[in-house]
Amino acid sequence: MTAITMTTAERARPITYSEPTASEIPAVAKSSLSSFDGSERLLRMAQVTAMLGISRATIYRYVASGKMPKPIKLSARCVAWKASVISDWLASLQT
Repeated sequence: MTAITMTTAERARPITYSEPTASEIPAVAKSSLSSFDGSERLLRMAQVTAMLGISRATIYRYVASGKMPKPIKLSARCVAWKASVISDWLASLQT
């Protein structure tokens, strides 16, 4: 493991953030969001785990095996599901 050292000037410098441009958004995120029109509620991982009562690992295992719908990738470390997709999937399990 490599230690990261910072000078005093680097520590004092404020961190700035700007919204990514279209060219900076990964192709995976663009393709995932292409079917999303913004009018429906998104459920994040914490909401889905609480709703289903299963762990994140189990959710990802179900997604990988095709037992559960794939999430929408919002960013490199953020996924969500359309609320209607989850409710339709739950309804299909009960039949």
